[in-house]
Amino acid sequence: SAVPDILAKIKELKKEGYTIISLEQAANSQLFNSVAYRGKIALIAGNETFGVAKEVVAQSDLVVELPMFGINKSLNVVVAAGIVLYQIRTSIGS
Repeated sequence: SAVPDILAKIKELKKEGYTIISLEQAANSQLFNSVAYRGKIALIAGNETFGVAKEVVAQSDLVVELPMFGINKSLNVVVAAGIVLYQIRTSIGS
């Protein structure tokens, strides 16, 4: 499984001062556009079908999600990541 490798990388990035943000629908997630993004950020986007592993979400400093309307429960992961990255870039750039 790739999870141990990701967890090791998260630990390394945290030591380097990164804020770890997972893009996932979870009990503790916040809307992506309600967060003040600052500093060095590592964004984790999960598998298209299974999302971000629970162990990875648990080690994240923050979990964000996009609001969903209608019958769909998720967006394409690349589209969702692009939206969040744009928000991060806009926040940090201002």
